Amino acid sequence: MAFYDGSGRFIKIVPSEQEKKLINRLVGYEIPGWSELNADFANVLRNTVTAWMTEHGGSPKKIPLFVSTDHHGTQLGNNGPMLFELVGDIINWDNVSAAANLGDTTEGLKPYYLDIFAKIPPEKQINVWGNHEAWGAYDFNSTEPFDNAKVSSEYSVYYPCGRTHGYDRFGNRVIKDAVFKVKYLVISCFEYLNLDNENAHQYNRIGTEAMDFIISNMEENDGYKLVILSHVPLLYGSWRITGCPYDATLAGIDSDPFFAARKTGGSGTIVDSDGVEHIYDFSGCAEDSPFICAINGHVHTDGHAYINDDVLCVSLDRYYPNDIVHFLLIDLENNQINVWKVDNTPQAQNYQIPLTKPAE
Repeated sequence: MAFYDGSGRFIKIVPSEQEKKLINRLVGYEIPGWSELNADFANVLRNTVTAWMTEHGGSPKKIPLFVSTDHHGTQLGNNGPMLFELVGDIINWDNVSAAANLGDTTEGLKPYYLDIFAKIPPEKQINVWGNHEAWGAYDFNSTEPFDNAKVSSEYSVYYPCGRTHGYDRFGNRVIKDAVFKVKYLVISCFEYLNLDNENAHQYNRIGTEAMDFIISNMEENDGYKLVILSHVPLLYGSWRITGCPYDATLAGIDSDPFFAARKTGGSGTIVDSDGVEHIYDFSGCAEDSPFICAINGHVHTDGHAYINDDVLCVSLDRYYPNDIVHFLLIDLENNQINVWKVDNTPQAQNYQIPLTKPAE
């Protein structure tokens, strides 16, 4: 690294070891400016942002949320990081609640994350650990519990999910947006990697410490609307995401009554992955701090389900290879989520999801 001072004199700066690692990974990896973005695709993005913000109309009861998920460390598709440069530039982020990245951004430790969200204000970013982040950070044969803090010093250079970014050691976090009065609860379920490589996808786990964290934040009657963000769907029982060809559940524990109780203001007990029973009481929360919905990636398709016919669980399609991103408007006035899905088509797909299950 080299810079010049105010008098034009050359100053040599010796990079730190952390900076050297970053430089080495970014050598030969430059982002073209969004001016090189395919013109038709750029117009789709601009038109979608205009429609999204027009529908928002400044209403505090319509919560704008930008979402991207499941990049899997690739730039496949036609537009790559240029898409995110344009999005970062054309959106007035003061009018947006958050930009959520729902995990599986990387395959191992690749510097892709810094590139895609570089122009989105850090205070607006919400990042969720996916199973590929966990797999990339830990040896499958490790017998130690997955601890987010152990990898944060190295890994958060590329993917900011360490304690220094407000996450607990399991990747859980709470973010409060005072403008729209919404609280985002990030739930991770990757405490441990499965030690049987033949069944590597059996990684879902929420232990005692993490469950205490989740319950304490869900019991908080703070006047904020609750939205849960996770990589894997919150589902446990017979509920399935529409269009999803396979079973994908949060933690292998009977969590459906638990999340449904938060929606209705109920109480009860839940047993965590360690076999420890927890008491929860959500009385009073349903009205003053309502649970709006849960949003996830992982299943690589758009779809939704209603847990116990009460809690809306929304899944969003993967980014690659069709440059898919979503612009959501959580519309409390009309009891729906308005979704604009941008991909490599001449215009965005626009559809609505009812916040409550329609009567059959």
